[in-house]
Amino acid sequence: MSAAARAVILRSVEIFFTTLLVLMGVLTTWFAGYVVYRIYADQR
Repeated sequence: MSAAARAVILRSVEIFFTTLLVLMGVLTTWFAGYVVYRIYADQR
């Protein structure tokens, strides 16, 4: 396998895992906001 092919594969893996990291951050933020919303909504 050439160095160029390895670089393309490495870049693809990096993009994939960076995308997963961003999605998990968005999901965590949404869930935290939903929990806070439910805590205050249930008090009414």
